[in-house]
Amino acid sequence: ALSLASPGPSGSGLQWLPRVEALAGAALDRTSLEDYAAMRDDEERTSKYAAAIRRALDKWSTVRPRGAVVADIGTGPFALLAVIAARAGARRVYAIERSPDAAKRARKLVAEAGLQDRIQVIEGDSRHVELPERVDFIVSELIGNIALGEGVVATIRDARQRFLAADGGEGGPG
Repeated sequence: ALSLASPGPSGSGLQWLPRVEALAGAALDRTSLEDYAAMRDDEERTSKYAAAIRRALDKWSTVRPRGAVVADIGTGPFALLAVIAARAGARRVYAIERSPDAAKRARKLVAEAGLQDRIQVIEGDSRHVELPERVDFIVSELIGNIALGEGVVATIRDARQRFLAADGGEGGPG
């Protein structure tokens, strides 16, 4: 097993990361709509995400009375966390998705839900897109066997640096 502490297959440093991320990306591209639906329909899991998002939005409501701005990294074909955030009171949600097919489905679902005025689906790798404004917090449900394989560490680090407002973060205001 590879770890951040191990030198990796190349013998030094973390040079193997891009290959692992590419392999994981290919596997994610093969994730079926049924797999995403199973995750969406897992009531216990989804309700925990919804509760956490509501708690975060409640905290932000004290300093953002018009609603917080949220980024959803890897929104998937159902834009699940983006929809939860918008319905829970987010003023704006930027739902970022790198898969063209998933982004297209997410846009359709957002429109069918009547949330296109609050959720903007942005197609592209979050590390290579720009948002029109800074966000108050980031939600993400990047899937896969190991976080490292999906490049989650680099992706979230980049999102925090480039997308979060100066007073933004996972703990909320204060």
